[in-house]
Amino acid sequence: MQPRLLKSAITALVATTVLLTACAPPGGAGNTPSADGPIRVGFLASLTGVAAGPANDMRNGFELFWRQDNHKVANRDIQVFVGDDEGKPNVGLSVASRLVERDQVNVMVGPHLASVGSAVGEYVRTKNIPMIYPIPASGEFLKKPIDTMLLAGGTAAQFTHPLGKWAAQQGKRRALTISSDYTFGQEIAGGFANTFTDYGGQVVKQLWTPLGTTDYGPFASEIAAGNYDVVFNGLQANDAVVFQKAWDNFGLSKKGPLLVGAPSTIDQSLIRSMGAAAEGTVSIGHFAEGRTNGETARFVSAYEQEFHQLPGYYAASGYFGAQLAAAALEKLGGKIPDAKTFIRTAGSISLPDSVFGPVSMDQQGNIRLDGYLRKVAKRPDGSYWNVVTDVIPAVSPSYEYKYDAFLAQPTYTRNYQGVDWPTSCAAYVVNCPLGR
Repeated sequence: MQPRLLKSAITALVATTVLLTACAPPGGAGNTPSADGPIRVGFLASLTGVAAGPANDMRNGFELFWRQDNHKVANRDIQVFVGDDEGKPNVGLSVASRLVERDQVNVMVGPHLASVGSAVGEYVRTKNIPMIYPIPASGEFLKKPIDTMLLAGGTAAQFTHPLGKWAAQQGKRRALTISSDYTFGQEIAGGFANTFTDYGGQVVKQLWTPLGTTDYGPFASEIAAGNYDVVFNGLQANDAVVFQKAWDNFGLSKKGPLLVGAPSTIDQSLIRSMGAAAEGTVSIGHFAEGRTNGETARFVSAYEQEFHQLPGYYAASGYFGAQLAAAALEKLGGKIPDAKTFIRTAGSISLPDSVFGPVSMDQQGNIRLDGYLRKVAKRPDGSYWNVVTDVIPAVSPSYEYKYDAFLAQPTYTRNYQGVDWPTSCAAYVVNCPLGR
């Protein structure tokens, strides 16, 4: 049994701003645990279907955390209940209902896909069940926060904002984006497009593909024939693997434009299948398995020993979600008075080091995490992983934009990618590139 990672972080909680504020949920009293019975923790993810690889990594990380103390927190037994939403919002609602009504879970962690999260988040609110959402969520939750849900993974565009700025600052001027055509894929593309155009770039073309597309040869061919100096890859799950191999097969890795990826696109759960085709690919994320210091390195070692493979950010997210749930239970003495109190407690946690590095809250109570610029490199054992090339500290959902100005704009969709906003320096906090 591995010794508990981050034990000191759990016991050294520092109160900060509460993450979410809104009106009380209309549901009942929730599933309050008995004084001496076990605490029931539900976990929901897309364990089958096109997103099964990342989701099962997320489950592994989640279960690894609880195993490290024999499923005990604050002298209470922990029972884990797992649900598979198959990557479908309607299935997610049905499985969430089963976890709440039949299994009587006291707290929920998950889900994996943003489309499922939007549906399940509203449902558990009506049931007064606290939910820790460890994967980057839709920016819609910033506009309509749910006071029974903690956005522990930030938002979809939170880390593609700095990636767009970085690409433009490398002298890139003509971009193509290719992204999965659903909420998450549209939002991560918007984050890149908005800041890339702020800093002088032009988004020449955007391609949208349905999740589960099996042939990316035509898209790679189109890119090879075009005039682009940077391509943003926002494809998800196995689509990212198929595209990466097509990119390599068309010789684009050697003579094509710079390829940059979103956190989930160049994740370890997918790099395993990409192999050498991923080497040298640049991406950004709040986790890098090749980060050699702090709790990240200890987590990577424990995960590799337990599962005989490297973890990616999905595995780290599952672990982090469990950690926050445990930290809140520790602080509440093993009790869950109600969903809002539990989420306020979990949202008051600030960590100088975690599996993601430093964790803090911004002035609006949203999570801030370091963004790691990463490059896929080969390890001595022949496997590939993300190594850190630079760090962008304390990235918040609104990045360089003033929070109110950012929220006044639509959430990124196919029809709104932020390429014509901002038009004034008044929208920026400090840096304003519009006078370039």
